[in-house]
Amino acid sequence: DNEKNSIAVHRVLPSGQVLPAKKFMEGDSYRLGGLPFPLNVLNGGLIHFPMGCITENIIIHMQIPEEYAELDEENDEVSFTDGNFAAVEFHVKPEGSDEFVEPYEFEIPLNLSIPFKRGLLDELGVSPENLDVFFAENTGFVSEGTGNITVDIEKNLIYAKIEHFSTLV
Repeated sequence: DNEKNSIAVHRVLPSGQVLPAKKFMEGDSYRLGGLPFPLNVLNGGLIHFPMGCITENIIIHMQIPEEYAELDEENDEVSFTDGNFAAVEFHVKPEGSDEFVEPYEFEIPLNLSIPFKRGLLDELGVSPENLDVFFAENTGFVSEGTGNITVDIEKNLIYAKIEHFSTLV
């Protein structure tokens, strides 16, 4: 497939409101931004969609996974229920389809980089070397679908290869 496929990312607010899409093409990167507390720790993260990673135009809905988060509707604050982590749920459907494909498998893994704040880790008593990237499933957290996870303590970034989209923690 020599043609670039398009990617449209919609953020879905806790209220269910779907925000207008940010559109880009294969070979480009999507920067995570504007996420509310406590997901703001992911702001500045980057997802690179290499050429050949998809064979069709796709639409992505990105939202907070309800099964791992609690929303205080009075002040729109989100907290996670299972310890110190952040999570984002990705639902992907081919353009023109009404059905989300879960998990959505990529032909070539995506490149993910997530920043971390050293001061926050110190406050939580977490060592940067203990950071990791997982997918959440009904059986718990699994590393299948993630690879080459590296924690760069000089740049305060976590790098990973992502083989599919579902709930990323």
